[in-house]
Amino acid sequence: MRFWPKWCRTYRADPMLHLFCGASDAGEVRVDARPNTAANLVGFFDSVTLNRRFACAFADPPYTAQYAAEWGFPFPAPSAILKIMRDAVIPGGIVGVLHLQVLRPVAGLSVVAWHPVFCGTTKHLRCLSVFRVESQTK
Repeated sequence: MRFWPKWCRTYRADPMLHLFCGASDAGEVRVDARPNTAANLVGFFDSVTLNRRFACAFADPPYTAQYAAEWGFPFPAPSAILKIMRDAVIPGGIVGVLHLQVLRPVAGLSVVAWHPVFCGTTKHLRCLSVFRVESQTK
C-alpha cells in the first residue's frame, strides 16, 4: 500500500494512462480486458485505440503466463506493453511498469530508474521499471 503513493509523488503526471488497471480507479484512462474492473476502456491493451496525449503511463500486467491464463487472456510481452505506452505518452513523459522482471527499454525510451518493490514476506519481489519517452520515437 505504500508503493502507490510513492509512485504518485515521484513520477505521476496527469493525464495518466493506466493499463491493466484492475480495481484501481487511478488514471484518466484506465484499460483492462476484464469488464468487471474499474476500467473505463475495456479491451486488451494492444487492441484499444490510444492517442499520444498522456503525460505518464503505468502498467501492472500479469507477471507470468499462468496469471494471464487465469484471467483468460494471452501473456502480454513486456516489450509490447512498453511500445503501446511509449506511443501513448508525449515526449518527455514517464512510463512505469511493475513486473517480476527488470525491464529493458525499447527504442524510444530511456531508463530513468529501476526500483525494487517489496510486497511482503510470502510474495515475489517486484521491480518498478521507469522510463522517459524520448523526443524521437520510432
